[in-house]
Amino acid sequence: MSTHSEAVDLRHRAPQCGVVLYFTPEPLTAPGPLMESLAPTSLPGAYLWRSSVQPPKDNWPEPPFLAYAEESAPLKVLPVPDEGHLTKHGHGLTAESRAAIQHTSRACRLVLFPEADSAREGSRQFSQLVHAMSERTGAVIFDSITYECFSPETWKTRRVDAWTEDGVPDVSRFLFIDTYLPQPRSSIGRALTFGMRRFALPDLSVSAVPQRHDSTVKLVLQLVAQSLVERPEIPSLEEVTFSIAELRSPSARQALQMQLGSGGTGSIRLRLLDVQTQTGDPNNAMIELDFAWGAGRTDIERQEDLLVRFMGTSASSYIDVEPTPEIEAASRKAREQWLKWGPGFRKYFPAGSSFLAKGPFQHDDNSDVEWMWIEVNQWNDASELEGILANDPVHIRRFRAGAQVGFPANQIYDYQVLKPDGTREGNETGRLMEQQQKQPR
Repeated sequence: MSTHSEAVDLRHRAPQCGVVLYFTPEPLTAPGPLMESLAPTSLPGAYLWRSSVQPPKDNWPEPPFLAYAEESAPLKVLPVPDEGHLTKHGHGLTAESRAAIQHTSRACRLVLFPEADSAREGSRQFSQLVHAMSERTGAVIFDSITYECFSPETWKTRRVDAWTEDGVPDVSRFLFIDTYLPQPRSSIGRALTFGMRRFALPDLSVSAVPQRHDSTVKLVLQLVAQSLVERPEIPSLEEVTFSIAELRSPSARQALQMQLGSGGTGSIRLRLLDVQTQTGDPNNAMIELDFAWGAGRTDIERQEDLLVRFMGTSASSYIDVEPTPEIEAASRKAREQWLKWGPGFRKYFPAGSSFLAKGPFQHDDNSDVEWMWIEVNQWNDASELEGILANDPVHIRRFRAGAQVGFPANQIYDYQVLKPDGTREGNETGRLMEQQQKQPR
């Protein structure tokens, strides 16, 4: 893909939609004859290719075609997802259906290879065909691109009912967005989409995601994905502005607008980078979102600037209070607890928890300190807490939100733990300070 100023069409030449049908444990009707009857009207113009489960690629027909294959139990090529995967990534499945497909008699794989120019319409038609097959056979649907599982009813809600009358999809219903930690002891994650290949488009990634921005980054990924599916030609990879207000899909536009905070613009200017896939990435081309157009000295500061403007200005953590004996006692207790956990603090909390610590930072003129929150990345060998500044300072100009900073662990004033289920632990001093602020003076 070109990075020059001329328009760039991000569509590639290898779109693909694929599912596996697992029965509970026998199909309600024979899937092969049913496919023969449904395919011609569901996918007009696409050749129905009855193939083996692993056909040699040099035997494939030219697109558009629909590959259909069956494997009888025991399933070796198309194994049933285990209970853990079905529980985590299953949608609308009952405990009975999850248990039943573990004993499925056979699996059927359907893969559509449309022409690139008709990938969006092909995806719509394929979604309808899959629903008809699953509804009449009683199958659980495994999406081979997003690795999610669906009941027939949930597939209809998520994939069939996700289109406008003029054929524009709500892309969020076709995506799975994953965030993981490339370095186990870090709080900086990587986010990426699964599912864009069905639209003949690259999947998207963000290489550095502070945990507190995980939900905002996912919204940006949804916005960019929706925008590219609606308009795959962009002016340039170097500078592209994506705006919620310009989306054609009403449901996608409304869902994203509802997430914006006070003052959020819902618009973001990005650079798109053509990057190589990594282990575990989708079997697809990849585009990385780069936040080069934000203000700041580092990548994280520039990302922070753009995300805050997109989402809405976050409230300052600065509170002007007098430290009462009760507040000081709560601070000592928090410091003692944090030092008791030590460098292995992460092991005491669920995986995916985010950790914030409040520490002292000297004013520019060294006249005093400002207590600020950082998102902790690590407790280093020098017993310092290193992390990302969570808010813009009030009395310090050398730092801004997103800066990489640190302070000695034994100077911590308080901590917060944000758990994956949305609950929080800590920040007792903050609660007491807010009470003091509400008292009449």
